[in-house]
Amino acid sequence: MQRVLVLGGGVGGTLVANLISRKLKSAIDAGEAVVTVVDESGTHVYQPGFMYIAMGGERAEHLQRPERGLLNSRVNLVVGEVERVDEAAQSVHLKDGQRLAYDQLVLASGSRIVPEAIEHFEAEAHHFYT
Repeated sequence: MQRVLVLGGGVGGTLVANLISRKLKSAIDAGEAVVTVVDESGTHVYQPGFMYIAMGGERAEHLQRPERGLLNSRVNLVVGEVERVDEAAQSVHLKDGQRLAYDQLVLASGSRIVPEAIEHFEAEAHHFYT
């Protein structure tokens, strides 16, 4: 059985899981493949919409949806926090004790802005907030 595991249910992880599930539709339906997304909260937040909140054009509750509703019905969703990836064993361990095996692993954990990690950022950088 082919096991595809996607870590992250943001825009990238959701899109990749849906595209893979369409490509593997016959194999999934035949029980020969499984596509699973692991998401920490089970809620998809459309982060690009945050700028509209700041400008008064959107409300935060309109930018959130249950992740399950955005995934193809052939994609499994596991809500949990990844503790570690064991490359040698081709498995992912979640904080709740679950272990998920994979043949292909997609890391779609997104990015986070950490300006405090950039030396002299506050004094010298020009960015959206200045």
